[in-house]
Amino acid sequence: MSFLKEIPQLIKYKISFAVTYTTVAGFVLYHKGFHIHLLLICSGVFLLSAGAMAINQLQEEKFDAIMKRTSGRPLPGGRMTKIQVVLTAIVFFLAGSTILFIHFPIITLALGIFNVVWYNAVYTPLKRLTPLAVIPGSLIGAVPAMMGWVAAGGNVFDVRIIALSLFLIIWQIPHFWLIMFRNNNEYELAGFPGIERLFSQKNIKHIIFAWMLATTCSAMLLAIFGLISNSVLIVALILVNVFLIILFYKFVSNQKTVKMRFVMIGINLYMLIILSLSMINVFLGHTS
Repeated sequence: MSFLKEIPQLIKYKISFAVTYTTVAGFVLYHKGFHIHLLLICSGVFLLSAGAMAINQLQEEKFDAIMKRTSGRPLPGGRMTKIQVVLTAIVFFLAGSTILFIHFPIITLALGIFNVVWYNAVYTPLKRLTPLAVIPGSLIGAVPAMMGWVAAGGNVFDVRIIALSLFLIIWQIPHFWLIMFRNNNEYELAGFPGIERLFSQKNIKHIIFAWMLATTCSAMLLAIFGLISNSVLIVALILVNVFLIILFYKFVSNQKTVKMRFVMIGINLYMLIILSLSMINVFLGHTS
């Protein structure tokens, strides 16, 4: 029972659920509604993500042990052994792959395997070399939405899923750099190159703000390509963008009323709201 209690933290369940939510968006946007296969694609993606997260914790055990915010994870905390982590990762990976292979076009599984490899074999080692690893690493956040899209029967080269994927890619960058900025000292202590090696704190904030503006612009592509076409939802999209711009402007301006915690909550909610608006658009019957 103690082993099972550690599974949620091992697989970083919050991240895995967020990944799965982008898959839901991709599926619903093409299928124009829910279907029993939505449960299957979500299960497959969640299990693959869980396997990748378990592998990641195995890769970064010694680094996690140094940083305060990660030292309590199951492996560095001594509550799970390496063998248990490896076996758990294999079970999740094989279970997710089996679901995707049996029920969906082979490209769905191919995208899933690509994402696991990109996360564990490319991004994870690369972030030990440069804080700019977040740029190629941001691709990881877009692939699950594509998996949902192709699982529903869509074409991976459809301009609509490309627009959604571009939004998710660009959103990842200010999101990750905020985390690095907040935890720069811990990253440095663990041997990761912190973002402050490249830029001053003032410049980091300006760069994050620039990427945030790019994120709001990419969100408007969803309206341009018809993923958000209802007039009320377009107004909501604009208002959400304005709110995020104001929030980040206050953050960049060093206004004491805006704490890092609120900025992190704001950018996470922003992504969820944008995806939700696109799906609400489907149920209002306005998807082109």
